Amino acid sequence: MKPIEMIKPRKIILYIVIATIAIFTVPIGLNYLLPLNNSLFNINGNEEKWFSFWSSYSGAVISGLITLFVLFSTLIQNQKNHIKQTDHADELNRQQMSFQIKLFGNQIKQKWLIDLKAVLSDNLNILDFWNIERMSNKISIVSSNRELIAEIAQLESQLKSTQTNLSILYHDNFVDMQQKTYKDSVDNFVNNLNVVLIAFTKHLLAIEKVVVDIPFRIDNLEKGELSTKNRALLIAKTDEGYKGNEKNRDNILSTIANKKAEIKMLSDVLKLVTIELIKHEEKKIANELLR
Repeated sequence: MKPIEMIKPRKIILYIVIATIAIFTVPIGLNYLLPLNNSLFNINGNEEKWFSFWSSYSGAVISGLITLFVLFSTLIQNQKNHIKQTDHADELNRQQMSFQIKLFGNQIKQKWLIDLKAVLSDNLNILDFWNIERMSNKISIVSSNRELIAEIAQLESQLKSTQTNLSILYHDNFVDMQQKTYKDSVDNFVNNLNVVLIAFTKHLLAIEKVVVDIPFRIDNLEKGELSTKNRALLIAKTDEGYKGNEKNRDNILSTIANKKAEIKMLSDVLKLVTIELIKHEEKKIANELLR
């Protein structure tokens, strides 16, 4: 519905002035008109009655104009109040909507921050050199290490996830110094752990060949196809392989020992940059909420 068109006070005053002039000039005009003999129309009543009528008439008109003025003034004031209230209500709605949007955005950011903290916590658990040292205690030189090889493969997958999950959270867009520092620290740590794991797996596969492959060949060859001499050679090769297994295990432990100091230092750095990244993201979200 369209609002009432507001009449400017200046126009109202002009209308009243014109009406007032007309009202006061009409009796004066009648004063000169009534005594005249006019062939076009007859004047009923005498001058006194006409002046009495126009006096009452002009009083009523003036009262009507005053009432009309008050009415228009009231309408204008009501319209102003309505516009003011509407504008105030619109402003309140706008502020409330803005606050709701801001609150919803903050909830999303808080959820993102919770997810980030969870990822960083998981990363610290995965990027722990103790995981490799724990697995090194499971090395067997006389039986299969298949479960251990599968465990190493799982750790390699988890190491990759520390990089992938971080990229997903940041949409692969690391702009702040704390973000870049953390990502570089994780990449450096993962690369060093992968060097150890690759060597670990290589030596385990060499052990696996001795404890699984050669005995399997001996057990599955028919006696007629395997001479006593050949069998003895395979058994001797197996015995030699077991001695080699000791060397392979020593190589694994040596690689772990040589890398331990370097990776321990990287681990300490990673913990520090993790704390700095969390502080940075918390502060950034808090500042955005205050804007």
